[in-house]
Amino acid sequence: MQDEIIRKVTDENTLWTKAGLFCGIFLIILLPVKGISSEYHTSITIFLLSSWLLCWALKNKLKSFDKGKVGILICIKSEDLSLDKQVRVDLIQKLKDSLISGNENDFADILIAPYFISKNIKDLAAGQTLLHRCKGHLLIYGDVKKRGHRHELSVKAYVRHAPLTDEDQQRFKEEISSGWASKYKLENAETIYELFEITAERVALSSKYILALAAFASSDYQRSKILFEDVRKVLRTLPNTKNPPIRAIKTGTTSVLNTIYIHLCGITLAKWHITRCLQEISIIDGYLRSVFGAYKKDPGYLTLQAIVYVVKSNDFYQAKKSLKSIKVKHRDVLWHLNMGFIEAGKGSEANLFTCYMAAMKMDESSEDELTLVKIAELENFICWYSMQNNSLLFQFLLGLLNENFKGDMLKAREDYIVFANAGGSSKFPRSLEYAKKSIGSDLIDFIQ
Repeated sequence: MQDEIIRKVTDENTLWTKAGLFCGIFLIILLPVKGISSEYHTSITIFLLSSWLLCWALKNKLKSFDKGKVGILICIKSEDLSLDKQVRVDLIQKLKDSLISGNENDFADILIAPYFISKNIKDLAAGQTLLHRCKGHLLIYGDVKKRGHRHELSVKAYVRHAPLTDEDQQRFKEEISSGWASKYKLENAETIYELFEITAERVALSSKYILALAAFASSDYQRSKILFEDVRKVLRTLPNTKNPPIRAIKTGTTSVLNTIYIHLCGITLAKWHITRCLQEISIIDGYLRSVFGAYKKDPGYLTLQAIVYVVKSNDFYQAKKSLKSIKVKHRDVLWHLNMGFIEAGKGSEANLFTCYMAAMKMDESSEDELTLVKIAELENFICWYSMQNNSLLFQFLLGLLNENFKGDMLKAREDYIVFANAGGSSKFPRSLEYAKKSIGSDLIDFIQ
């Protein structure tokens, strides 16, 4: 009987609980020390008590996650201690392996809470406290129960992210809820290990999806991209299923991952506007090649594709093909201006006029005025490109842009004079006539 009590007290699942703490204190105080004076006995007792309290506190304190990494805390247990051991070996370890099966190993740090800590996580508040204490990002908590020949896993998740507006917060909650199954009935498999393995893979998939959403909400687009790409890779290995969480994850991954690719293109294009480094265009090309599904018909995607064709290989014909693929309802003023630039690159004077006349007509009737920022970007792009690739129509194009969209007639006249004085302007009689008319009689003598 005494041996049984000692065995229970010294068992890890009891020893490091509050009950174990007080039992340890009690035993140390009553510890008989023969042949030692009371003075030394007190000192030894104080030393042992201090050591025991320190050990107990350290054992109950989870280490903080590595700085710069995504901290994932797993608190899954079973009240049945014999089943809990199996859960830790077959379910939790498999879950950990699945969570870092892709590129996550480079930036994820996973902690598995022992039973004596996990059993105290009975609600979200307790889990949040523990997660914040160890500076983690994702908490996966729940328990496994045995019902006859069937095992049931009840599991929930909580993820930390950057502050969101009420509307975004609500949408974020809905996206997480749709991609997360809170209960798993572990049955219809040949072995318990197989049950745990399948479940662990599904929980890991949902966890990666939640982390990817949280990274996206926190504007950590590169990390979100890596996570979503791994989620997509796993989804490809799964058979077609009507399982609601899996279908929600597929839909969400397609939508957000393509959005990330386009957004990263925009960020990289902004860098290119500053550096004019061809490497940035190659990076954009790489992101565009990663876009999949119906998003290849997105106006933003097709416009970026046209830019890549022009800058990377001076291919105005493919660029025109990309822009013409944009549906008519999405063809705004900027679309016509971009198409006018492409026609200028092809040397098509008639089509250039058609595009710019359409843009001017649309600009006058449109409720949304073309922003000065967009005009400046287009003007800077034309200036840069015309320096790399001589084309008279680009100079004429700058005049049209300054006159009709910026309202800068002085600069427009300068552009028209440069165009008119350039050798070969006679090849474009309509443009030359328009330039002379805009220059006016007072400045006509500047034309050589």
